[in-house]
Amino acid sequence: FKMKDYKGLKIKKESTKVTDAEVDKALDGLKDQLAEFNLVTDRAAKEDDLLVVDFEGKIDNKTFDGGKATRYPVLLGGQGLLKDFETNLIGMKQGETKTFKMTFPKDYGKKDVAGKEVEFTVTLHEVKEKKVPMVDNDFAKKVGQVETVKELREKLETQIKSHKEVEQRSKMVEQIGEKLIADHPFDVPSSLINMEQQRLVQQGVDRLKQQGIDANKLSPEQQKDFVEKLRPVAQKNVHMALIVEKISEAEKIKCVDKDFDDYVGKIAQNVNQPADTVKKYLHQQGNLASIKEWIQYEKTLDFLITQAKVEAA
Repeated sequence: FKMKDYKGLKIKKESTKVTDAEVDKALDGLKDQLAEFNLVTDRAAKEDDLLVVDFEGKIDNKTFDGGKATRYPVLLGGQGLLKDFETNLIGMKQGETKTFKMTFPKDYGKKDVAGKEVEFTVTLHEVKEKKVPMVDNDFAKKVGQVETVKELREKLETQIKSHKEVEQRSKMVEQIGEKLIADHPFDVPSSLINMEQQRLVQQGVDRLKQQGIDANKLSPEQQKDFVEKLRPVAQKNVHMALIVEKISEAEKIKCVDKDFDDYVGKIAQNVNQPADTVKKYLHQQGNLASIKEWIQYEKTLDFLITQAKVEAA
């Protein structure tokens, strides 16, 4: 295919400025991580309490699969369970048993209960009150390995800004990809699409495994849907990669030793291991060529961003 002009592409970028409110929210998250839950017996359950309950849910007087549990922890307001279920627990007291009806959302993940009315019986065993730590210099030392609250806020601001920059780069790459694919239409080899689709499927299976989900236990329809949805993504990825490869050649962009060393250094920092150890491991894995191709690909994307006309979103 013939290359069209790939410089000066018009793309948008949102602001990466960090507000005080965002830093406050991050601080609240750290406080929640160190929160303690103390047993209370003299009041009813309220928002932010941690409850320990037994529950049983029935549809047409039959307990449904997954609808029964004993001494189950429920953090009110934690969005771990359906809001209607949690709302019915507010106001209950230790030792109390309550029966109530609610309807599952039509788009609920489990089809056997989606859109159906369920009768729950809940027994409340414990009410635990949430107690968050005070934000002081001791707190800053504990959670941020810094000396003062001011330094902790600055560290959080830097982390949030870095996250925003990564997010915006991803969005800019997406815009560049859409424009390049639109400007360079051609038939993508199905063999390459198949390979990329297999890679994406494996990536998805690994992600499900990390969430405690066995992909083999999905129904045949779910497995088919899972695989088919990745087909257009694979086609787009390959189309983009072939265009970027041509741009790499035209601009003589390659992965040099320093690029590889920088990549190894970042991994070493993330896993807290010496760079030589990481490099040795990568050599043993035997996938250096694919790593260098990926580094070259990312360098070329950075080049396209620097050449683009970036406007404020």
